[in-house]
Amino acid sequence: MSTQSGDDAEPPSALATLHLEDGSSFTGRSFGSHESMTGEVVFTTGMVGYPEALTDPSYQGQIITLTTPMVGNYGVPDRKKLDKFGLPASFESYKIHASGLIVQDYSHHYSHWKASSSLGDWLKEEGIPGLCDIDTRMLTKKIRQKGAMVGRIEVDLNAPPPASWENPNDRHLVAEVSITEPKVYGKGNPVKIMGVDCGMKYNMIRLLVDKGCELTVVPWDHPFAADMHKFDGVFLSNGPGDPTYCKETIAQLKQAISVPDSEVKPIFGICLGNQLLGIAAGGEAKKLPFGNRGQNQPVINHATGECYITSQNHGYHIDTATLGDDYEELFTNLNDGSNEGFISKSRPYFTAQFHPEHKNGPTDTAFMFDTFLAACKDPKAPHPISGAQAGTSRAQSQEDPAARQRRHLHWPGGGIRLLRRSGSQSPQGRGQGSGLDEPQHRLGPDQHGRQVPQQGGPHVLPARHP
Repeated sequence: MSTQSGDDAEPPSALATLHLEDGSSFTGRSFGSHESMTGEVVFTTGMVGYPEALTDPSYQGQIITLTTPMVGNYGVPDRKKLDKFGLPASFESYKIHASGLIVQDYSHHYSHWKASSSLGDWLKEEGIPGLCDIDTRMLTKKIRQKGAMVGRIEVDLNAPPPASWENPNDRHLVAEVSITEPKVYGKGNPVKIMGVDCGMKYNMIRLLVDKGCELTVVPWDHPFAADMHKFDGVFLSNGPGDPTYCKETIAQLKQAISVPDSEVKPIFGICLGNQLLGIAAGGEAKKLPFGNRGQNQPVINHATGECYITSQNHGYHIDTATLGDDYEELFTNLNDGSNEGFISKSRPYFTAQFHPEHKNGPTDTAFMFDTFLAACKDPKAPHPISGAQAGTSRAQSQEDPAARQRRHLHWPGGGIRLLRRSGSQSPQGRGQGSGLDEPQHRLGPDQHGRQVPQQGGPHVLPARHP
């Protein structure tokens, strides 16, 4: 397979300035569309995957700062190439949703076997500004200290900073990115899933259909509670902005989780879907100072003590202390202690604030889709889940079957537990295949009764600070 190499049609030379609402300014070279744009300035720590990030609808209205220093050296894939579902093969939506891109070192020369153009030419094609030669380390530190800020990429060097700032979080961003009419993927597949599109990434569609789903994607404000009897389960997608704007979705979810036991259908929410289900369950959504965005966010599973490396892109989270009595926290971010997912104690409702489906990795938590679909087939039974079969890692897929990690999802009398089977992965117990439900780390209850790693054991992970 030959390598495709090339350069920008015109190497970047024009200057532009990034103004922030705190009064600071950064001047660099314009390598995208040379036009001014306003958005919320955020940063992401992912080292690869800018084609997927820029087309992620969750970035609607945001100017992305990439913390990795060199960007653009592998170009951009062919926008016209479609996958078997008729979706753009290498992207998460049909267009760039970010309002702008800020990098330190931009490579106008690219080389990659899938490349069809430079990053700069793609930005120009889509009318999106890009700014390089910016001290992104300083910019990121400023965002971490002061929180995400509204900013403006200004191509007129003589123009003053804006006198007032338009915050994209004051807009109904979900309504801007959601589809307007239902659409079916995987027609005829046995498991019938309704997907609520709040800004659904295309890889969610690919994964669900590849796993045997007939996926009916409906708009964010679709009255889906009345249609739940037609489906085996409900999937809530990611999306941008403040979740409280989705009043219609929340109202439908309140109806969906209030049905009699005989009408219960599994519900799985990711990212914004986690927040919407959390609000419907009585929780409060709060804005994080600078959010969690990137591919290296550590998340702990309170049921097992396992730590996953996850992909994330969100600025809000659910305060689980405000959830109803039937819900409890399942995942926590080990960097900032924010909630990363919760579960119902009595019904097959569970969520992930992170992205188990992320196209360019990591895929440690892809097993959650198998968990969801197994529950759709039989909501009341325990369901064995193979992390290796779910593609959690190459190393796991090469393990001897007797030593593979097994997870069981249970709602016995209510509760959900994700349990390890077939031996510990700690140095002392790797590959022993005891058949016991052995945790990866020594566990013990915290002050809230949740199982967290304890000090003094192997591979100790820090517990969440109360």
